[in-house]
Amino acid sequence: MKHLIFISFALFILTASFAQEVKWGEELKRKPNEFIDKFIAQDAKGFYVLRTESEGANRDVPIIEHYSHRMHLKYSKKLDGIDRRDVFFNDFFHYNDRLFVIFTQYIAKEKKHVLFYQEVSKRTGKLLGKGYSLASAKSKARHLQGQFDYKISPDSSKAVIFYSEAPSRVFGGFTSFLSNSSNRFTVRVLDENFEKVWVKKMNLPYDEDLYSHQKIDVDDEGNVYILAKIHDKVARDKKQGKANYKYKIIALRNNGEEKIEYDLFLKDKFISEITFKLNNKTSNIICSGFYSERNSAGIKGAFYFTVDKESKEISRSDLKAFSPEFMSNFMREKRAKKGRELYGFHMRDIVLRSDGGAVLIAEQFYVTTIREFDPNTNTYQDRYIYNFDEIIIVNINPDGSIAWNTYIPKYQRSSSPMFSSFSKAVVRDKIYFIFNERIAKRAPVMLATVSADGSVDMKDLFRNKDVDVVTRPSVCQQISRNEMIVYGELRRKYKFGKITF
Repeated sequence: MKHLIFISFALFILTASFAQEVKWGEELKRKPNEFIDKFIAQDAKGFYVLRTESEGANRDVPIIEHYSHRMHLKYSKKLDGIDRRDVFFNDFFHYNDRLFVIFTQYIAKEKKHVLFYQEVSKRTGKLLGKGYSLASAKSKARHLQGQFDYKISPDSSKAVIFYSEAPSRVFGGFTSFLSNSSNRFTVRVLDENFEKVWVKKMNLPYDEDLYSHQKIDVDDEGNVYILAKIHDKVARDKKQGKANYKYKIIALRNNGEEKIEYDLFLKDKFISEITFKLNNKTSNIICSGFYSERNSAGIKGAFYFTVDKESKEISRSDLKAFSPEFMSNFMREKRAKKGRELYGFHMRDIVLRSDGGAVLIAEQFYVTTIREFDPNTNTYQDRYIYNFDEIIIVNINPDGSIAWNTYIPKYQRSSSPMFSSFSKAVVRDKIYFIFNERIAKRAPVMLATVSADGSVDMKDLFRNKDVDVVTRPSVCQQISRNEMIVYGELRRKYKFGKITF
């Protein structure tokens, strides 16, 4: 019996030790002017990625690639027709097991961009049928494009397309713009067959240069919710010591006929980062983020509140400052005790808990500039360093109280952001984070596991040098309940792998 127990325990240890083993596919080679950009989607036959071919002069041609679940390349197909001078690729849209490409075309005579969609055969990678118009936006020049955004409802019965005009000011022939979105935009809601449910052109009563689109969402009934940041009179975040901006959620309900605005605010505080999610079990909008007592860039702590869709009342509101002990992980203890704030953290995601709570995920990111003298040209040249540092995780209870906050130590420096940041997978009550310990071939790839109690476990997942590539977290993607596709490249070599949690 003792031998049986020992064997069972040994098998458990062996299974646990290989629980996060990465199974790699074949090594492939790319062309010199082609790069994989992003993961598009997965289905029963494999997964699809976007590759771009650079043709110079800031012109990239989209290529769709299909890989089997064993990570074998099935096809690599350039989208013919989406490579003309007046046509601009926007994104792919995977919806109810169909794949669409979204692109704009500039009509010079009418001075406008028209947003189109066209289906792509997932079997062959070829375009099907013809392109159909979704929306249009006025534009003073072909390079001035508005903002495109989209979202799918939780039950996949509805999808929303957002497309805005680009605000611009012209001074003596020079054009500048503060945002690529404006207060003039089109919202189109589609059904499960990509057919129109309703469409609405909006011209909100705000200055176009002071309005910026943040996020869009749609519920199962086809109601649309838009998060926007609006400045007051001037595009400054702070005026006379107070916030000079406000956040709003603009709801378009009843097929766009009813417009409701929800004001999002914290009394006497600056909202430095905010996002929202629709709670499908209740009539509430869940809002959460970070706040500051000094300006729009600092972080003092986290907040959480819900907004009732019908009454517009804010309820279950709570905010909590990070403790000096927590802050001392990012600054000197003396500064933490004086109440100094964090800077450079950006919201990456909000994960809804099954009980109505939420988990916030933020990452510190900033760019430093190094000015160097070039004796050959007798001029100074700027070199940019991209910094991706610690990850903060904040767990919020359903009643709005902060359960715990923790962090993952990370220190990444590179002249390119391509191999930086992290990817994540949510598996049951754990969140897994994968990232390069350093941006180097010899550096290990780290796996940080955050458990339900806030504890963090870190270990080496594998070493880049052992697989002869450098991992690119931005391309890695969770594809099922407990699986993630990982991706790495080095010079012209690249390969995919699969990790099972």
